[in-house]
Parts: sequence; structure tokens; C-alpha cells
Amino acid sequence: MKLKKLRVVFENIDSYDVPLAVVKEFHVSGVEKTIDYSSYGNLTVEQVCRKFTATFFVDELQKINTVEDVTLDERLDSHNYADLCMIDLVTDNGEKTTIRLPWEEMTYPDHNDAMKTWIEEDFEGRQLMYISVG
Repeated sequence: MKLKKLRVVFENIDSYDVPLAVVKEFHVSGVEKTIDYSSYGNLTVEQVCRKFTATFFVDELQKINTVEDVTLDERLDSHNYADLCMIDLVTDNGEKTTIRLPWEEMTYPDHNDAMKTWIEEDFEGRQLMYISVG
């Protein structure tokens, strides 16, 4: 079983598949299970993490369009949206593992204050987007 793609999921449940060619690296730490129950009778078991970091190639992110009429690099930019809330790890046999990311809503609704992004160039002059949540 091999990782096929990383799916990013936003607060409004929009999701986008990120091929591995876009991903330089990512790290998920402090993963644990949570169990939630609501008075509606819903029982939800989820995985949550304390920290998610990723590095993406900006030129590849720019090839992925979103429903907001921006490319995925703009959609992930914490200065614009800051509402990344989950990732899905999708394997080559179709299995999916969903991990909920840390969420802090302090400045205004639907804004994840735990999410920060920045762009830097690597030693070859290629732009990299760094994402940190948590």
C-alpha cells in the first residue's frame, strides 16, 4: 500500500486532491482518536492531530483550480482564507484516512488562527509554500 495523493479539505467542505508531485514533504504529529456524541443520536469517531506541516511546490499548486476562481496556492494562503480543517491520505488501493487539523477561531468565524502559510524560494529558485497548522 502506497500513498497516492493528499486531499486538503476546507471549512466549507470544499476539497482538492493534491498529487504527490506537488508535495515536497509533510508531517502529521500527535494523532489521536476522538469520539463525539450529539443529542441527535450521532456518534462520530475521528482522528485529530496536534500539528500538521507541509511544503508544496507553488508552480504545481497553481495548476489546480478551485471553485473560488483562484488556484490552490491562493486558496491555501492563510492571508486570504485560513480555513484548512482536514486532510485525507488516499492510498493506491483507494483507502482513505481522514485527519482533522487543529482549529482556533479567535479573530473571526470560519478563520483558523492556528494556520499559517508563507512562501520562500529553495536553493534552485523554485518557490515553496510552507503550511503550519497547530
